[in-house]
Amino acid sequence: NPVDLGSHSAILEFRNLDRSIYQWIDHWQQEISTLRSRNADLSTRYQTALGQLDAMTTSLTQVERDAREVRQRLIAIIQYAPIAVIEWRLDRSISVWNPAAEKLLGYAASDVLGHDLFSVIVPDREAKSMLNTWKNLMDLTGDHHSTHQTMTKDGRTVVCDWFNRPVMANNGTIISIISVLQEVLL
Repeated sequence: NPVDLGSHSAILEFRNLDRSIYQWIDHWQQEISTLRSRNADLSTRYQTALGQLDAMTTSLTQVERDAREVRQRLIAIIQYAPIAVIEWRLDRSISVWNPAAEKLLGYAASDVLGHDLFSVIVPDREAKSMLNTWKNLMDLTGDHHSTHQTMTKDGRTVVCDWFNRPVMANNGTIISIISVLQEVLL
């Protein structure tokens, strides 16, 4: 059936179709406008987050530099300290042994690192007392200062004042013990 373009119903159909097409176009233009607005908002948020990330990265880089610098200072202090510095792990193995400890006790660091502190420099007669000191340090109940006989590599006994401190992790757990030894001159 050919459509009579002059008929009133055909004109109404075209007008309705035309109105529908304009509504459809208007709807999608609004959707596009909304998407552009959301895209602009997301782009702004992305740029803000990127700026914050850059600032955090810069800050962390500075913190890392500062930590390296502090670590280097501490290493220098330990290495050049005129008194013996020993760090021992929770299993009592020696992890730090400075040159002053080498001089006082006669053992090179390579001789003692990784070995049980008690088996290297604590004579049997001092083991019970030293174990009590160890227990109190682990329980955080004291014994930061103690005096013990200590064995040198050549078998001599040296009486030393031990100044002990637990090294704590950020969460409050003990990760090692630092001991500073000074010979007691009798």
